[in-house]
Amino acid sequence: TYAMVHDVAVVGAPDKVLGEEIAAFIQMKPGANYIKEEVMEYISQCLPKFKMPKYVYMVEEFPMTSTGKILKRKLVEMLSDQEAMSRMA
Repeated sequence: TYAMVHDVAVVGAPDKVLGEEIAAFIQMKPGANYIKEEVMEYISQCLPKFKMPKYVYMVEEFPMTSTGKILKRKLVEMLSDQEAMSRMA
């Protein structure tokens, strides 16, 4: 476990070529700084290359259900909204 990470959620991100790619959403512990290079280095030591997320996003908090589970469909919606915004830019 990476000491500065509080929680992680992984979802399938839409991809034009492969259909889906791996996207990871990371919530850091209070007071911890998110340094993408450090997080990616740690992940690369733990996972084989084909399991590495193509996209990594830091979130302040996760959308949750009333029972305390992460709403992964909301994370996928966030990816879709971001993709639409990048096409408009």
